[in-house]
Amino acid sequence: MKKVQSKQLFTEKERAVITLVAAGVNDVVKACRMVGYDNPAEKAQELLSRDDFYFAIEKSADTRRIPLSRELGFYVNNINCIWSNNKTKDWMIIENEHNIRELQPNQREVFDIINKCCSNDPRFHGVHVLAFKELKPDDIKIFWDGEQISKARLLKILMFEDEDISSCMQC
Repeated sequence: MKKVQSKQLFTEKERAVITLVAAGVNDVVKACRMVGYDNPAEKAQELLSRDDFYFAIEKSADTRRIPLSRELGFYVNNINCIWSNNKTKDWMIIENEHNIRELQPNQREVFDIINKCCSNDPRFHGVHVLAFKELKPDDIKIFWDGEQISKARLLKILMFEDEDISSCMQC
């Protein structure tokens, strides 16, 4: 699918679609239908082709932007990546954080629940935070669960060959 450069603002109906998708409606066509578009498939295709659509979803998933969620105890959390090896069945969850920011308390709580629920699976290697900090175009620092690591170690971790991989982040 070809991405379209777009700096135009979203309409009110488009914002409603973005909010629905950010809140968990995984089918963009369904969200377009719920909002009332006459041709939801065509509108979904148009939105998916915009380069700013996914950023808008991520921004809308911020719990402070969804009315009543916090007051009722609900939070929107997304998981960036479930990393797995289909041959060995090893797997882990990787949260990719930008600018090495701290996890929100509700994220930590959800990740702690996931760690506890999945800890009986011997192939589960935990929930981890991966962050990249670009100092210069050719100088990138890599952080795994807050610890700076080398590219070589990251590769070992992603191949499930690092012995310390199962020690999950402290939630």
